[in-house]
Amino acid sequence: MPKIYGGEAGESAVAQLDATVNEGYAVPANAISDRPRTAGAVNVFLAGDSTVKDYSAGGMWSSNQTRNEGAWGEFLQNFFNSAVSVQNYANGGRSTRNFINEGSLEKIAQKISKGDYLFVQFGHNDCSNSAGYLEDRYVPLGTPDASGKYPVSEGKKVKTPDSYKSKYGDNFYAYDSGGSFKWYLKQYIDVAKNAGATPVLVTPVSRLYFTDGKIRPHHDSTDTQTGTQTTSGNAYVEAVRQLAQEENVILIDGFEITKALYEKAFADGSNDAYARELMSQGESTHNNKLGGFVIAGEFAKAIKKQIPALAKSVVRPKKAIGENADGSIMFTVDSEGKFTCDSEYWTKIEQSELSKF
Repeated sequence: MPKIYGGEAGESAVAQLDATVNEGYAVPANAISDRPRTAGAVNVFLAGDSTVKDYSAGGMWSSNQTRNEGAWGEFLQNFFNSAVSVQNYANGGRSTRNFINEGSLEKIAQKISKGDYLFVQFGHNDCSNSAGYLEDRYVPLGTPDASGKYPVSEGKKVKTPDSYKSKYGDNFYAYDSGGSFKWYLKQYIDVAKNAGATPVLVTPVSRLYFTDGKIRPHHDSTDTQTGTQTTSGNAYVEAVRQLAQEENVILIDGFEITKALYEKAFADGSNDAYARELMSQGESTHNNKLGGFVIAGEFAKAIKKQIPALAKSVVRPKKAIGENADGSIMFTVDSEGKFTCDSEYWTKIEQSELSKF
């Protein structure tokens, strides 16, 4: 079922596609720069989707070209000193399953080391159970037990369809080959733990889907036409929370962090205008550069509170900039830590927030 600007269901339509387009894909061997881990620093690896991705020219998937979108993963480094190095492997269109299929988790496994961290945020694409997303992105939750706990069901590799062999090789994890969302997430936890690193699960950040000034639950599989599992109540967010508790893993609740941020902005303005200043034009999912920086700051506060070993390296940003593809500037932070942007509301809010670091 298609969704319109604010996330409400739109009218159904049928279209014949000449080809399937998946954002950001490339041959796995060439997909990510072979960047070494930063020596003499704690490396914080990020695995995730487009709401984590680095859209700057220096991003791993950017081909030296800046895009107007922004995400918390792009700006997290600004909130750390040189003792921490952020390695952002996140990319658009990724789910827990296809990130593994394309070899990106293996690339992290080859570099992550004792004392490092692996932050994992998925869910946006995992819950996409529409026909065009099943084969590549979708990951089922599995049937919950009587207490509402979703299963950790092992996946098995099967023969890769010809249309995906150039990306995934001869065998891959299919959406219907047994693996559940929590099982795929656990593969990331295991990679970190096996290396002596610390896994951190992150619930998927909120979209800007308001109902009467409140963000409604929306990380669910809702298509009833594909014969796949449908869910409700932010089930993919809840599954991340469950796994963090079951595996005794640190949880950064990205959904609640962004939900609170957007709802406060709505309350302050009596509509969604202030919140929309953080989003890419015409978007309800992807942030712009200002939004990416603001949310990175909220994550930095959570890290400082929840992860003592990293807290000592969290700093107030200086000499930060949010630059669009055309060279226009969305925000700046000068050498004294003074924040400015075109929005009077966010200039006031962020200057106050940054003063707390």
